[in-house]
Amino acid sequence: MEDPNIRPGIRRLVRLEGGTDANREADDEIRLHLQLRIDELIAGGMSADEARAEAERRFGSIEAERAQFAHAARRRDEKMRVREWVESVAHDVRYAFRTLRRDAGFTMFAVLIVGLGIGASATVFSLINGVLLRPMPFRDPARLIWISNISDDGVAEWQLEADHVADLGARNRTLDGLTGIYRYYGAGNAPLTFPSGATDRVTRVPVTCNFFPFLGIAPLVGRSFAADECTSGSAPVVMLTEALWRTRFAADPAIVGKTVSIKDRAVTVVGVVPASFDFPSVFAPGSQADLFSPFPLDSITGRNGNSLAVIGRLKPGVSISAAREDLVAIGKELSSQYRTTRNAIRPKVLPLDERINGQVRPALIILACAVIAVMLIVCANLASLQHARMSARHREMAVRAALGAARGRLIRQALTESLVLAAGGAVLGVALTILGTRLVSRLSSFDIPLLARVDVDARVLALAALVAIVTGVLVGLLPALNAPADVHDALKDGPRGSTRGGRHARVRSTLVVAEIAATCVLLVAASLLTRSFVHVLDLDLGYKPDHAATLRIDPATHFPDENAKQAYFDELLAKARTIPGVSQAALGDLLPFGGDRSWGIAGQGQVYERGHFPEGFIRIVSDGYFATMGIQLKEGRDFSPGDVASGESVVIVNETLAHTLWPGRDPVNQMIARSGNPIGRRVIGVVADVRHGTLEHAFTNEIYFPMHQFGDDGAVNLVV
Repeated sequence: MEDPNIRPGIRRLVRLEGGTDANREADDEIRLHLQLRIDELIAGGMSADEARAEAERRFGSIEAERAQFAHAARRRDEKMRVREWVESVAHDVRYAFRTLRRDAGFTMFAVLIVGLGIGASATVFSLINGVLLRPMPFRDPARLIWISNISDDGVAEWQLEADHVADLGARNRTLDGLTGIYRYYGAGNAPLTFPSGATDRVTRVPVTCNFFPFLGIAPLVGRSFAADECTSGSAPVVMLTEALWRTRFAADPAIVGKTVSIKDRAVTVVGVVPASFDFPSVFAPGSQADLFSPFPLDSITGRNGNSLAVIGRLKPGVSISAAREDLVAIGKELSSQYRTTRNAIRPKVLPLDERINGQVRPALIILACAVIAVMLIVCANLASLQHARMSARHREMAVRAALGAARGRLIRQALTESLVLAAGGAVLGVALTILGTRLVSRLSSFDIPLLARVDVDARVLALAALVAIVTGVLVGLLPALNAPADVHDALKDGPRGSTRGGRHARVRSTLVVAEIAATCVLLVAASLLTRSFVHVLDLDLGYKPDHAATLRIDPATHFPDENAKQAYFDELLAKARTIPGVSQAALGDLLPFGGDRSWGIAGQGQVYERGHFPEGFIRIVSDGYFATMGIQLKEGRDFSPGDVASGESVVIVNETLAHTLWPGRDPVNQMIARSGNPIGRRVIGVVADVRHGTLEHAFTNEIYFPMHQFGDDGAVNLVV
């Protein structure tokens, strides 16, 4: 007879493990089956003993049947238990909805702040996911490295010469190859005539011949560049981006092999680059790219100086430190071998992903920490509200406990309500995240790499769900643990909503302290950020952008010689200065933040150590440029219309360069020369420093040449 002292839970465990009940049921089932078979055999003419023996033989192993029956019983009990649990949870959820519907104001407020918190968290994570976590959209991105050239000051970075790239590729022992991008292409540098006859400026990016195969980018249509198309003097070819191909050529697959007109020159289209390769987003944030052309690596392009951004691929099993040692050693050999004919080369090697997104990584991590602090404030705020709400329902919980509800059931009910609130907030948060990521991915005011691929994917949705669950647990755990443990004491408590004991006061105080602490951290961080932002707004740019407008002009293909082009510039300026409302007008080849072309320069007659010439930004400007840009003339005079090619060669330097070359001396009337060129120019003036690189960097050396004395085939900017 079953022991009545055995608790129901133990009896259930015995049954699940194949114990008393399961064995008894199995034995009864087996006996019945055997008896029916014995009866059939006896009816067929066998004796009772023979029938029993034959029935047991046909039945097989009784122990195996008993084990199979016990397993089936356990499966049945497990299904019943799962069904009971699901029904119980469904009941808790329905009850939670009814309870929250009664407190509609609290529910709407809770869902709103949870939704805002989850939306902010998921949006920031989508940004981090797109910029930092996803692998680069290239073949074997972990093996790609970025190779730059450390400048003479040991801090700044240059590009590499074409000759150096060719030699590094031939001599290295650690790389599977090199590819490069010509960095001094300008926005809208290619006047392209479309089939409709319209002409528009597009941006052409020169890349080395192997660029697309090297990165593992297969053309959408057509092919990549062939070797015979990557030499100086070969027939010009281009590859279109998919966006240009679809919008201006109607996605015509027959475009391959046809010619288009760029700068009044026929150029053959050989392929279309897929949209999955977003060149500006990776290599030039904030810019655009419409088509690509081959950049030869030969002695002719080598004259361009340090102009190539270089990407390498490590051989399998080779570490980046080994590649760095290899390239640095080759750089020393090249600098010694070509000391009089090439720039010095001091290779700097970084992983490609670090070079692309390394500068924004700290900012994104700080932003993520700020969002975590916001979520902690949300949790503390909601936990405080939920605690007060559950305190008001304390007697209700006590009555439910008195009617038989276990303490665990009451805790689960409180957690269910919090999770339902968090789930509602998650739905709102995901909607806000979708909107937020669309806005973030289209930002054009920030040069953040890979910004275009920020979107909502499975990772972001998983994070939103995780944050919702964690928020629901954190918000509901403390009020749940305060469910009444002693029904008698709870029922004797004061009226609903009254304050009960020091323990509840301590809980509320702890939540308030946590909320205030996290808020203070955010307030301090926000104050520092605001202070930095105000500092940036007050930063001295060296020029005055207010009320200034620019227009790009590219007359190179329309004039037979330099004199005709200069005459056009003079007429252009004369007419621009007579436009009503225009007080000043001038021309300049590169505006501030528009490029970093630099040369080695020296005070004539001074001796510098090999490879340690001062570097300076080079700008070519017309007369009136400094007044138009609001750049203050400190000493000497400005350029005049009389500073022409037949006159004395003159330049204007900024204060930093003047101090670098002639510290403590008057720079006006000093002679200055380009490194490697003994012919000097006279300094006629000194102007204020201008920030040409970034707001973060200090002022650097600058030298200005008069446009009439410096022929340049490139485009210029009209500034009014």
